Amino acid sequence: MLLTNVQVSILELLKTYRCLRNDQICRIIGREFQSESAFIVRHLERLQTLCRYKLCQPRPGFTGVVGAVPDDDLLLAVDVMLEFQACGLGTFRPGKPPFKLIFFKIGEKGHLRAYYVTIVHSGTENLLSSLARNTAKGCGNAVIFVLDNIQQARHIQFPFEHFYVVRENDGYQFYKGGDGN
Repeated sequence: MLLTNVQVSILELLKTYRCLRNDQICRIIGREFQSESAFIVRHLERLQTLCRYKLCQPRPGFTGVVGAVPDDDLLLAVDVMLEFQACGLGTFRPGKPPFKLIFFKIGEKGHLRAYYVTIVHSGTENLLSSLARNTAKGCGNAVIFVLDNIQQARHIQFPFEHFYVVRENDGYQFYKGGDGN
């Protein structure tokens, strides 16, 4: 079975993240290949037909490897990454707890920076800020805390550069946290 470069990239993406929403796949692969969503959707549909024993749709609008269940926190972290990197998409990979996702972006001074995304559910603020503090020791990197509501930010103590993100209506609101100084 011969696959296009787009289809290979989709398979690699799903091998790493197991299950994503189709719109996320289109945005990620579309940026990689500088293609329109309709083009990516055609490749995705063809791939689903070719690999029907390896790929599944656990919910309408999702594609994943067989047996994968959508991870809502990972899906949220991918959305935040895509919003944060509105133009161009750098390298990204799964994070290790307490981080769901790590992505890299060229910073203001031209240096590559790592952004660690962690999802903060109500009641876990102190634990996650402590874990994040012990894991992301400065080094010019930043942590993005994704909150249920902005009031949670009062309970997060973090000495390094960080951002807060809150889902509002159909989008995300970004807030600058401390800069670590």
